[in-house]
Amino acid sequence: MPPKSCARPTDQAPWIGLFVPNSPLPRRLVPREIEAQTLEGRILAWNPLATKMYGWSEPEALTMNICDLIPENLQENTLAALQKLSQTDRLEPYPTRRIAKDGRVVAVRVTATTLVNIGGQIYAIATTKRAEALPSGASPSPL
Repeated sequence: MPPKSCARPTDQAPWIGLFVPNSPLPRRLVPREIEAQTLEGRILAWNPLATKMYGWSEPEALTMNICDLIPENLQENTLAALQKLSQTDRLEPYPTRRIAKDGRVVAVRVTATTLVNIGGQIYAIATTKRAEALPSGASPSPL
């Protein structure tokens, strides 16, 4: 079940190793920032492009919650999008914003998908993001 708030869980959920950062694919085939997070928002995976985009190293990011990257005014909408994602397997790409380590707000296009275990239960969310310029006056979407 998706988080009901951006509060941090006190326990650390176990997870299965993911595709990041040691993907066997050539770097040119993985052109986007990739991250994975638990259903509570704890970041599980962070690739080098995420470090380049946001400024946090992988060890730093792995101690963070996804809410640390979401502007406060978008967090409520993000939680609603996570609820929607729990009822499907993928959200269509959409524009939104994230916060970089240096405080910059970065416009990104996000694609999110659920990761399902062998029992058919959602255990994490994987996202890819690509930096993009939002059109003047455009309102960012959640997540």
